[in-house]
Amino acid sequence: MLKKIDQHDFLKLIPSRENIATRTFISYQGELGNFTLAVVISEGKVYAGVAKRNPCDCPGDAGLRIAATRAWRDFTGKTPGYSRQHPVSKNQAKRIAVMDALDKVIDDFGLDIDID
Repeated sequence: MLKKIDQHDFLKLIPSRENIATRTFISYQGELGNFTLAVVISEGKVYAGVAKRNPCDCPGDAGLRIAATRAWRDFTGKTPGYSRQHPVSKNQAKRIAVMDALDKVIDDFGLDIDID
């Protein structure tokens, strides 16, 4: 269930590097399983931000801050930041780890080999 957040308290969650708009809005936050949700409603439009939390994480407001910032960035017309994240398969992760280790070994030996 979503609960309303005071506008002043919501703006405290947003990093100072974000431009703070003077438009009026209503904000809500909620927990949906391992997800924290922040919603901004203004002029009949809904903007949302989501942050995933690992079940073993300590309780805190980091997830709410991330979700609120994503919702705020969507509200102000900026990219919410999801595009920086992309799923990587287990095989891709192993390949990346092996290539990084191989690059380090080549650098340590001072060899001039380019691998792809």
